[in-house]
Amino acid sequence: MKKFLKTFCQKFKANFGNISWLKIRILLDFCLITLIGIIIFRNFLFTNKWPAGGDALGLVSRAYIFGKDLRWLYVWRPHSFGFVEVIHGYDFFLMILHWFTGNAIATAKYFLFFTFIFSGFTSYALVYWYTKNPTSSLAASLIYVLNPWLFSQYTEAHGDILFSYAIAPILFLLIFKVFETKKTKEILVTGLVLAIFVSAFHPECVVIYGTSFIIFALTYVLMNKNTSSKLKQVENLLKTALPLALISFFLAAFLFLPMIFNVQPRYYSPTYKYYLEEIWGGTYKNLTDAFALGAVEVWGYVNIVDVVTGIDLSDVPAKTISIVIFFLAYCTVFLRKDKYTVFFVTASVVSMFVSKGPYPPFGELFVWGWLNIPYFAVFRAASRWIMMSCLSHAFLIGSLVNILTLYIRKKRYLEIKEVFSNFSVKIAWYLKAKKLATPFKIIGNFFFNFHKALHYLSVCLIILIFLNGFFSTWYFLREGLQVYSPLENYVQPYEWLSLQEGDFKVVSINRGPARWMGVSSSSFDFGYSAMLTEIGWGHDIGFESSFIHDKPVMQDGGWDSNAHSFTDYLRFRLAGQRKTSDFLKIVGLFNYKYIVLPAYLDSDIKSFFLNQTGATCNIVYNENESLIIENPYHVPPFFGTSKYANVLGGYNTFGYLCRIKSFVLNETSLFFINQLDDEFFKKLQINATALVLVNSNILDLVMLQLRGKAIILNAADFGVYSYNASEYWVQTSSWNEIGALVYGGKTLTTYGNVTESIPFEITKDATYDIWVRIGFLSNRGNLTISVDGNLAGEIKPEADYWCALSWVKIQNLHLEEGRHVITLKNNGPGFNDVDAVAVVEPSVFQTTYNEILQSIESFQGRIVDIIGAANLFAYNLTEGWAIHLQEYENDLLKAENALEVIKENATVSASSTQDNFIPQNVLDGSLETRWASNPAQETPQWLEIEWPTPQELAGVKIFFETAVAKDFTIQTWNGTHWVTQINITGNSLLSPVYMFKKPVETDKLLLTVNSYGTEHHLVSIFELEPCKLSSITTSHFIPKTGKYMLALRLARGPGYGTLNLRVANNSLLFNCSGVEENFQWYEAGPIFLEKGEQKFTIAAYGKILFDQIILYSLKEDESIVSVQNIFNSNVDSPIIHYEKLNPTCYKLHVKTEKPFFLVFSETYHPLWKARLENGQEISSTIAFSFVNSFYVNKTGEFNIDVYFAGQWYADVGLKISLASLIFIVVAVLTPRNISKRIKSRLAFWKVKAWLLRAGRK
Repeated sequence: MKKFLKTFCQKFKANFGNISWLKIRILLDFCLITLIGIIIFRNFLFTNKWPAGGDALGLVSRAYIFGKDLRWLYVWRPHSFGFVEVIHGYDFFLMILHWFTGNAIATAKYFLFFTFIFSGFTSYALVYWYTKNPTSSLAASLIYVLNPWLFSQYTEAHGDILFSYAIAPILFLLIFKVFETKKTKEILVTGLVLAIFVSAFHPECVVIYGTSFIIFALTYVLMNKNTSSKLKQVENLLKTALPLALISFFLAAFLFLPMIFNVQPRYYSPTYKYYLEEIWGGTYKNLTDAFALGAVEVWGYVNIVDVVTGIDLSDVPAKTISIVIFFLAYCTVFLRKDKYTVFFVTASVVSMFVSKGPYPPFGELFVWGWLNIPYFAVFRAASRWIMMSCLSHAFLIGSLVNILTLYIRKKRYLEIKEVFSNFSVKIAWYLKAKKLATPFKIIGNFFFNFHKALHYLSVCLIILIFLNGFFSTWYFLREGLQVYSPLENYVQPYEWLSLQEGDFKVVSINRGPARWMGVSSSSFDFGYSAMLTEIGWGHDIGFESSFIHDKPVMQDGGWDSNAHSFTDYLRFRLAGQRKTSDFLKIVGLFNYKYIVLPAYLDSDIKSFFLNQTGATCNIVYNENESLIIENPYHVPPFFGTSKYANVLGGYNTFGYLCRIKSFVLNETSLFFINQLDDEFFKKLQINATALVLVNSNILDLVMLQLRGKAIILNAADFGVYSYNASEYWVQTSSWNEIGALVYGGKTLTTYGNVTESIPFEITKDATYDIWVRIGFLSNRGNLTISVDGNLAGEIKPEADYWCALSWVKIQNLHLEEGRHVITLKNNGPGFNDVDAVAVVEPSVFQTTYNEILQSIESFQGRIVDIIGAANLFAYNLTEGWAIHLQEYENDLLKAENALEVIKENATVSASSTQDNFIPQNVLDGSLETRWASNPAQETPQWLEIEWPTPQELAGVKIFFETAVAKDFTIQTWNGTHWVTQINITGNSLLSPVYMFKKPVETDKLLLTVNSYGTEHHLVSIFELEPCKLSSITTSHFIPKTGKYMLALRLARGPGYGTLNLRVANNSLLFNCSGVEENFQWYEAGPIFLEKGEQKFTIAAYGKILFDQIILYSLKEDESIVSVQNIFNSNVDSPIIHYEKLNPTCYKLHVKTEKPFFLVFSETYHPLWKARLENGQEISSTIAFSFVNSFYVNKTGEFNIDVYFAGQWYADVGLKISLASLIFIVVAVLTPRNISKRIKSRLAFWKVKAWLLRAGRK
């Protein structure tokens, strides 16, 4: 053995003898960091399982972008309906790793592992640069990589945050060095890393570290050792900072250039916000947790460990130890006070207080900033600001350990012993008295013992520092970061999709958060992003399944606000509340070909989708409880329509129109008027097939055309982005989610006693009308509207249903030029929803109103006015009418025993009376008085009601006391004899209601009791209420005089009755009795209607379920047109073939006989363009509420290029970045002697050029 060791040492010395021990030590330290990483990531590295964690699957799914065709270099991302995204430098590093692994899951796991060890290496390097001490560097590194906050990011798998965290130390190291040396090559390298910083870091990390750069700049200026003035220091700072900024700008031009030209995602918008309540969950509640680097985000491992309190070594006070050693580390600023220690202490203190978010001491200031400062949403998860404290802690720990190791190495206690020993000997010799040396020996022994104790305490403290990280994160050292294996039947449907060819999209159905938590009675949310695994919450497999099948998935609608809100309508209204059977028709329009029903779905969720029209006969995959439906209504991403209609309505337009057989979504383009400017709407109106009004009013159209002529304010713009509607006027999407037309997308809503001020400015003195568009619904509060502090009006918009957002004129006021304020005050606890506020001159309003009516009067297309029955009639429901909720249907208006008591004076007589229980009591409206027959008399007993004038009776309501009638008849007088309307035997009901077969006109009603129902031997009645049909009357505006057809969608089947509808002077009956129960269209007309408000009255005889009413105009040459044929056309659609070159460029070949609208079902963006062969460029117009369309005014056979113009900016930026990178790499790698030659040659030519110019002069 000795011989072996000797031989090994000789060979090692021979091969590595020139390597210093310091380099070996550093190498060993790096190996230790790597070993720790391997231990923690062992489950990632040595298994084929999937990484667990909140966003782990989100990181994996990025392979859809970086793993193929360089998609990450395109600013248009095909996820969901498509949206703009910046080019992330972060994806470049993932792409390189993916080249080696070839697997998305392996890429994610190795990437997270490398961020861990690289964090250790970079923090080590930073501290080593400062201390030149490998022990302090290793201690700092262990603090940086072994702390609870960092592991909370690994349990959430926040890849971009972890990437930022790993690069940050080297970024600061380079910045520190470049401001020390100011060397050209170091400036170039630092600029390169700064470019990575701005283009690859998480946006929140850019703000966090960017704020620290500002602190460093201040520290650099204020604490520079040079004797020059502060102004000179600022100048020196700028001389280095400006070249760094310029270099990083050119290197990151692929990011900056598109953003300069507004090619950027919505989350970079100053108006993009998160809900106020979200800031409370992602922040530290107290400073000690922040100082100890405690975990906050706990989503990903919730089922196996409490990341906040359960990851440290049990029975060891890890948090207390952390606080003590961190506090001592911060105290080193008093021992080693330079710009670096002061900077890290300052930056850390700032970060810790920011990480507390809305909690004291600066909580109120934080909340104010959240509500008022643009881009403040970057502070949403404020606890992430502690990542700067992590770096500060590590740096200061390194400084502390360096001080301690130097102290330990010197062994000061031995020096002190020797000094005092020598001093006492000299004193004794000098004074010739040994006793005088004794005090010095005592003092020397004190200092000796003190420093000896300090020496060993320092050793113990260093040991504690090295162990602290292991104590604090013991769970992950013991168990490792977790992995899991999804069930095969969860993944197999998506693998099947990967085998399907074509350019299509996928809808994957999820359960929703409550269902995952076991609340089976809750509604579901098919677009929810998460699922619950055995480890904890993570992204849903279907939601992120693009990395498996390489196709876009609907997800939650993407970053575009219009597409996102449309998806919310699908999620929370149509699917979540089971309000449609046309889901496949609607999503098929937008290139969604397959609907995946994973195995984990509850049976009722599967049933909903299997009951959609066209679903059951198109199941193409059915294995292991997983299903895939091939959408029979799938439409390619490009299609053309020669027909189009202008729509005044919301998202519920899709559902209503799908009920009309002749309406095919991809044959008639829909343009929503609220998304069109005034001139373009007028242009479209000339050749439009139809003007479709959906639960809307002519005033909506007038106000939309007043944009630019009057002050129209979206009320929600002045609201707080919060869930707390009792304390604030908040922005809510509730009306939008039910499909109503909402001007601003959201409404301003509250149910508290809250005031909101809306400023506006007018340009001239005049009289103005104040209008408010407000929601009519139940449980309303009283809304007070004031202008400049003066009461303008009050309104309480009460209704029995979500009837409408309607314009209400509040007041006519004279206002002077200048700024004014409209104040809305809700008197709770009732709700109020305000959509918009208008300030308009009456003359301008009337002119626009007349122009609109005139344009509709001359309109050659068909007017199609669609109104939900509940929306039209539920403002004030009468007795017997109610809102009925039914699966696969809109909210219905239901009538059952819809009777209204006749309150005309009448006389009552009876066959007999018991005591004071007189007959007249049955009509007094009280259930505390009654009539009772004489128990001494036998049946029959009778009760008769007589009116002075004839009444139309439709039924009766009887309220028996306990002495009910068993057998009885109800009869009416026809002038000559009694006619039996109701004959009852065996009754036991106390409060029966009976409707006659048809209404009867009579002046007498007779109740005859033939048999008693109790042993009391009498009949006793609280109330006998003769009833007429309960009717509802409302008004609706008819926009054009002419002939109209009426179509009503009603339930039909056994037990259903007759609906009586009166429109103007037309009385129409609809018999709903039938053999099978279903919904069908009932038509009536033509009827002639005058322009203006017309009364609509309904009454129901028997049971009625009323869905919607369509009022559609007839053209001059039409007599009768069925509702199922109103969109019929013989025009052939264009034939389109296309080739997808990349996500931003398509080549189309078109054959058409007529000009047409080319519809492209990606999210609308004004930079989508179409270019014809002659070079003509066509701009996009928003169609179907959120996708692109191009009007192609050409016929025949030709080619079209469709491209996203914003990609040009990115391409130019990429070329600039690449050229800059090549230049920097060449400059950095160029040997010093060559660099000197180049510089001297440049100087020579500069002098020569100057001499030539001087000679010419």
